[in-house]
Amino acid sequence: MARKLSLSFLLSFITMFCLSQNKSNQQLINQADSLFEQEKYVDALFLYDTLFSIKKVYSQQMLLKLSFIEEGLNEYENALFYLSYLYKKHPNQLIAEKIITLSDKHELSGYQFNDLSLLFKLYTNYFVYIISSFVLVLVFLVSILVFQKINKNRIDYALIFVISLISFGTFYIANYNPFPVEAIINQPNTLLMTAPSSASDLINKLDQGHKTIIIDEVDNWYQIELDDTTAFVKKNQLHPLKD
Repeated sequence: MARKLSLSFLLSFITMFCLSQNKSNQQLINQADSLFEQEKYVDALFLYDTLFSIKKVYSQQMLLKLSFIEEGLNEYENALFYLSYLYKKHPNQLIAEKIITLSDKHELSGYQFNDLSLLFKLYTNYFVYIISSFVLVLVFLVSILVFQKINKNRIDYALIFVISLISFGTFYIANYNPFPVEAIINQPNTLLMTAPSSASDLINKLDQGHKTIIIDEVDNWYQIELDDTTAFVKKNQLHPLKD
């Protein structure tokens, strides 16, 4: 009886905590929206950024408002970050056109859109569903294999091969993202080095706003690819487009 009461209390506490968090987040959203409507953009920006960066709460409208405010403050690298994050989650032709317009205005590279980039966005958005589908197919095929073994007393080696192939593919997709993480340079005079060391040779120096691809990370450095050039950049100079 005591154990049931403890479990019931724990579930009630978790439910109340989640509800209070949602209520608190909604209050912040309402406050930020009110400030935005009053054109108190800097104050609204602080609340929106708190929701997005710390509480991990956002909506399409919030990301558009964040981009609008940052562009108005001439923080175009942040505006492009929010637009790119929005496009990553919800691919949209209008968002892509806005990104291209803003990046072209500031002569920034890395914002080309093609079928591969769209495939990457769709893969990222539906990753959980893809893995779940593979698992369901595996369960179904294994069930068929067990049924054949029990009722027909034989083993279908072709089916075993298919199951092995799907299992390997599911494991690979779940553990190794075939698509690289994108990131936006967020600091002026960012140094691109030949190795993960400040003592290595300088390849180039870029201002904020350019979009890169993260290949790997070593200590406090990211290995990136930009315009067919591989280089190393300090982590605090990049804003990765990931959750």
